[in-house]
Amino acid sequence: MVLDEVAIMTHYFKCISAAVVTLALLVVPMGIGLAFVVTPVAETAPPAFVVAVAQDIPADGLPHRFPVMAARRNVWSLAPPETVDYVFLQRSSDTSEVTAMSAWHSRFKIPVEFIASEQRFVSVCWDVEFDSYGHALTTGFDDLRRFPVVVVDQGMQVNFQ
Repeated sequence: MVLDEVAIMTHYFKCISAAVVTLALLVVPMGIGLAFVVTPVAETAPPAFVVAVAQDIPADGLPHRFPVMAARRNVWSLAPPETVDYVFLQRSSDTSEVTAMSAWHSRFKIPVEFIASEQRFVSVCWDVEFDSYGHALTTGFDDLRRFPVVVVDQGMQVNFQ
């Protein structure tokens, strides 16, 4: 009788050991595979982009529109950069300081255009105007959003946070 109990316990521990080993052999590779698949997707885009080279911005005191280009990733592969937004860069004629303003206004992201002959921004959709520094001339609207600009290797890096 004691021999039967020993055989039963031995068989029980073999089954438990086989289940644990099988589970470990399945769960560990699945966890590693899941981490491999999810990691590239979880990476976020940087909040700052190099928009233009310093020499590309005229020192005439007028805002000029530049595209914001971002590298595209399709999970693991890189694709050609795409335009994700536009920004107006304005270099003052006396101090050569560069300021960046958004190329849209309001929470609906309505694009604005700069009319150089009139020295003002105009909304392409609503009847909203801004002066050449982005201050709202139409009551009830906020100024154009300004972004910090940092010179990085002769490039103008705009921080969108």
